[in-house]
Formats: sequence, structure tokens, C-alpha cells
Amino acid sequence: MNKILRFYKGRITRKTFLIGWGIFITLAMVIAFLALSITDGFSHATSGAMLLLIVSLLALYGYLFSLVIRRLHDLGASGWWSLLLFLSPLSFFLQVFLACKSGEKKENSYGPQP
Repeated sequence: MNKILRFYKGRITRKTFLIGWGIFITLAMVIAFLALSITDGFSHATSGAMLLLIVSLLALYGYLFSLVIRRLHDLGASGWWSLLLFLSPLSFFLQVFLACKSGEKKENSYGPQP
């Protein structure tokens, strides 16, 4: 459990954030492709395939929240701002802001400069 909690601590740079986003998008597309190829669309999906899809997507969103929280930490902001991801219109602008804004140049309360 301690390793999981460390996944949300620390800071990451814009470059790491963008690479992480690329990994997120790629994995999301792979999961969607596999889910659709295993089943005949969602109307004919088995419960096991749907469970696998849901668990995979939850793990993927945990990874996304980790990226956003650590990027917010680099800006000196609380990770609680990551809850804006649940508000669709604000989510896009939050992602763009995190990709463009440079982090603090000094050590902050979330750790040393990455």
C-alpha cells in the first residue's frame, strides 16, 4: 500500500507529463480495441469481459490521476485540484494548463525540483 501512495507523491516535469499522457492515450486505445474485439460490441459483452474492461480503465485512470497530481505538485499546488478532472469542460483546460505551465524552479513542500 505504501508503494501505491508514493505513486502520488513528488513532482514531474512537463515533458514527463506529456510522455505519460501519450502512454495513457495509447493504453486506452489498446484496451478499447481489445474490449471490442473480444466482444461483439457492448450489447453482446460477457460479464467477464466487461469486468476486465472496467478494472483496466480504473487502473488507467489511477495512472492519469497520478500524473496530474504530481504535475500539480511541481506547480506548488495541492493534488486536490485533480478533482477538476471530473468536470469535463474544466478537465481539458486543466490538462492544457499542466502541459504548458513551467514548474517551480526551487524546492517546494512537495519535494525537490525534478
